[in-house]
Amino acid sequence: GSRAEPGAWTAVAGRLRLHEPGGQERRVAEVVVHEDYRQVEGGHDLALARLETPVVLGPRVGTICLPQPRYPFAFGTPCWLTGWGNVAENGEPGATGGLPGATSGWGGGLLPPQADSGGPLSCFSGGRWVQAGVLSFAVGCGRPNGPVLATGLAAHAGWLRGHVPPAAFPPPPPPPPPGLEDGKCMGESFGPPRGSGWPWYVSLGFGGRHRCGGALVAESWVLTAAHCFIGRQAAEAWQATVMGSETRAGARLTLHGAYIGPGRGRDLALLRLQGVLGSGPALRPLCLPYRNHRRPPGTRCWALLGPKSECPYGVAYGLDPGSPLACEERGIWFLAGTATGGGCPGEGPPLFTAVPLYERWITGITREAYFAETPPDPKERPVGG
Repeated sequence: GSRAEPGAWTAVAGRLRLHEPGGQERRVAEVVVHEDYRQVEGGHDLALARLETPVVLGPRVGTICLPQPRYPFAFGTPCWLTGWGNVAENGEPGATGGLPGATSGWGGGLLPPQADSGGPLSCFSGGRWVQAGVLSFAVGCGRPNGPVLATGLAAHAGWLRGHVPPAAFPPPPPPPPPGLEDGKCMGESFGPPRGSGWPWYVSLGFGGRHRCGGALVAESWVLTAAHCFIGRQAAEAWQATVMGSETRAGARLTLHGAYIGPGRGRDLALLRLQGVLGSGPALRPLCLPYRNHRRPPGTRCWALLGPKSECPYGVAYGLDPGSPLACEERGIWFLAGTATGGGCPGEGPPLFTAVPLYERWITGITREAYFAETPPDPKERPVGG
């Protein structure tokens, strides 16, 4: 018979592994398929199943919120696909290795298990879990960065409201703070930064002492040099100070996996802070360039000099490790490089790690960093203009 026949289906809730006992089983009383669904490629791949009797809510069984129309999922919102599908493809384990094929979480660019259409795409937004979509189609099993097709629920909120009680649709959270789309890292143009006037500069301290500099690239992320943390990799032991007063402790530290030593490349680290720093005219992230970024001819760049006690011949003015090399390009400030070595008397010119080359590494760790492009030259007329 038709797979839409209610009697052919059973719903299981609160069970960790599909073939083990436990949880709650309920027969399906009604199946409602979206009236515009024809095939996966055509969209509207949604259905609702009404149970014969309600489940009992508790520690292992709960409900998830549904989004209002145009629900404002913020840039960088963490989301997960879960399900009971296969974790092997053609006899080979999926990308997550030994995870059992049961309500497993799949994130970090990995695809969900095979044979698990209908799994929820759940996002933690506004302090609650909201279902952003329903898995419709994926290629293979747990393949990194492969294509996934999901049906967005915010776009189908009107249809859902016709079948689901209003209580399932909580009010959306307040609009997120202005992000990349609103020019968050761009701000207003100003002249060369001076001293504490650098709105993105971060002082990183360990053991009560200033150790390195860094650049704020998102409200809770600092990009700096990896060699600052050799022998000092406890993130929570670090303190990040901005604008000379506001301080946050470190929460998570990620060093580039191919880093070997100062001056040998890949000298980058990302430090996530405990808590968000509020941006404004005096404090804002520095824009990151894409890998294919090209600076306009004549671009001027600045680096912040300060007392440097690590120089071989005593204290001298130089570049702190991790300090940003900031370039102004047609009114937008970009992070061109991160100080990695040199800068002391007798050591030659300072060395910087070229940030554009590490776009993929940065976005693989956080989607919250702000990337931007250089505005077009107003003096150049468009073709045909």
